[in-house]
Amino acid sequence: MDFRQVAPRGLAFPLAIADGDLAIATGDDLVYDAIVQVVLTVPLERSFRPRYGVPDPVFSAAATTGEIAAAYKIAIETQVASVRSADVTATVSDDGQVNVSVTPTIDGRILNAIAFGFSANLTTA
Repeated sequence: MDFRQVAPRGLAFPLAIADGDLAIATGDDLVYDAIVQVVLTVPLERSFRPRYGVPDPVFSAAATTGEIAAAYKIAIETQVASVRSADVTATVSDDGQVNVSVTPTIDGRILNAIAFGFSANLTTA
């Protein structure tokens, strides 16, 4: 078997059981799972990878949507190995919900956007 031709695979996130075994993610699902893991992890949360993750914007009162988008973009492009670039936008809805949209690019292919939302007191910029 030529291992260079085997598609990358890893444990699905969130961890789940499928047919009595741990669920496995491959292809685009593996990329999406890796992005979600970065976004849901705060730096210093993983003791052996202290820089892994994105700072929590909820606790940064001075954060703007531009700063949030930049932080997500840098984290995803540097911490998810297969993502070469990511288009990241952050907006604030009328009710104060911050919506972040991430559109990753891998191997020249633009994948479907992933959206995250959270509540915080932010300014737009």
